[in-house]
Amino acid sequence: MAAQIALLASTLFIVWALINDLQREENHFVASCVPLVWMAILGSRPVLKWFYPVQGLDTHPEDGNIIDSLILSTLMLIALWILVARKLNWEQWYRDNLWFCLFFLYCGISVFWSDYPEIAFKRWIRAVGSLSIILVVLSEADPVKSVAALVRRCAYILVPMSLVVVKYYHDIGVRYDQWSGKEYLVGITTDKNALGRLCMIVGLFFFWEIFTKSRIDVQIKKKREGYITIIVFLLTLWLLVKANSSTSLGSFIIGFCMLILFCLSMVKKRISRIGTFLTVTSLIIVVMEITFNLTEVIVTKLLGRNMTFTDRTYIWEDLLKLHTNPLFGVGYDSFWLGQRLDYFLQKYDIDHAHNGFLAIYLELGGVGLLLFAGFLFASFWKARTSLLVDFHYGRLRMTLLFVFLFYNITEVATKATSLLFFVLLLVVLDAPRQLYLKNKTSAAFNTVRSMRSPKTFRLRYNKFKS
Repeated sequence: MAAQIALLASTLFIVWALINDLQREENHFVASCVPLVWMAILGSRPVLKWFYPVQGLDTHPEDGNIIDSLILSTLMLIALWILVARKLNWEQWYRDNLWFCLFFLYCGISVFWSDYPEIAFKRWIRAVGSLSIILVVLSEADPVKSVAALVRRCAYILVPMSLVVVKYYHDIGVRYDQWSGKEYLVGITTDKNALGRLCMIVGLFFFWEIFTKSRIDVQIKKKREGYITIIVFLLTLWLLVKANSSTSLGSFIIGFCMLILFCLSMVKKRISRIGTFLTVTSLIIVVMEITFNLTEVIVTKLLGRNMTFTDRTYIWEDLLKLHTNPLFGVGYDSFWLGQRLDYFLQKYDIDHAHNGFLAIYLELGGVGLLLFAGFLFASFWKARTSLLVDFHYGRLRMTLLFVFLFYNITEVATKATSLLFFVLLLVVLDAPRQLYLKNKTSAAFNTVRSMRSPKTFRLRYNKFKS
C-alpha cells in the first residue's frame, strides 16, 4: 500500500510542477512536449525496457525493437515538421557551427565502410533525430530559457520517479552485481552510471539556476517555483551520492567548483583572460601531479578507486590491440557489434570503451578525432566570448564543456543519442542567426564569431546596445 501511495504522491507532484512551469512559458505546447519526451527517454531507458525490465547488458543490440523505433521516428518527424514550418536559415546555421557539422557529416559518411552499414545508418538517423530535437529547442524565441526549461522539466519527471522506484519498486530501481551480488541503485535509468550522469547534469543546471541572480529575482516573485527547484535539487544530490558513480560525482564536483569560481570578483573582472587563466591552472595541476602524484590521491582517496580505474586500463589495452583502421576506424557506432561485442562481454562484461575519446578513435579513426577536437575548441571559443555578453549563461557553457571532457576520460558520452552530449549540444551550438533579431542581447550574442578580440567585442557590443 505504501508503494502505491508514494507513486501517487510522486505523480501528483510531477503534474503540479510541470503545470506550474508550463504556465509561465509562452512556447507552443507541441514544440515544448516533443523535446521533453525525447530527452526523458534519453535520460531514463528505452520504452520497451519499461515493460520488460532485464538485468545485465543487451547481448544483441543489433536486433533493436519496433516500439522504440516507432516512438522515436514519430517524435523526429514532428520535430522536422516544426523546423520546416519555422523556415530556418540552414546556410547560416552551418557556418556558425562549422566544426560540428563537419564532424556530424563525417559520422554519416563513415557508415559506408562499417561492417554493419544498415545498423550504423539506423543509428546515425537516430542521431539526426536528436539533432532535430536540439534545433527545435534552439529555434525558440529565447533559446536560453528554452534550454533551461527543458532540463528543468525533465528533472521534475525523472528525479522523483527514480526516488520512488529505488525505495518501493526494487525490480525496476535496483540492480545487483552478477559476481559479488552488491546492490546498485539505477532508478528509472539502465545502470548506476546512467543514474549518476542524469543527477550530475540536473544538479549542475539547478545549481546554476538557483544561484544565478536573474533566476533568484524571479524566485523572489514566484516562491512556489523556487521551492520546487530546491526540493528536486536536494533529491538529485541524494541520488547522486547513493548512485555510487565515481565519474559522475567527480564531474559534478568539478562543475560545482567552476560555477563558484566564476562568481569570484577577481575572475569576473578578468574574464577576457580566461584562456590564460586556464593555461596557468593546467600548469599548476601538472606541477602538483609531478610533485604530489595528484591523480593517485584523487582516484584512490577521493573517489575510492584503484589506479587501474576499476580495470579500465586493461580494457583500453585490449581495445588498442585490435588494431582498427587508424585513420577512419570501423564506422559510426559499429564497433560494439558481432564478435567484438561478444569478446568483451565475455571477458569484461562491458559494451563500451569507458573512454569517450578512445571510442571515437575506434569508430572514426584519427580523422574523426581531429574533427571532434576542432568542435571542442570551437565550443570553448564560443563559451569564452559569450562570457562577455551573457556572463551567467557563458559560465554554464564553459562549465559543461569541461565537465564533458572530464567525464569522457573514464566513461563514454560522445554521441548525440547520449544524454550528456545531447545537453552539451543544447548549450554550445548556435541557433540560426535570423531568429535572434527579436532580442537585442541574443542578436549581439550571434555576432560573437566575427569579433577578433575581447576588447573589440566590448566596444562593438556597447555600441550595439546604445
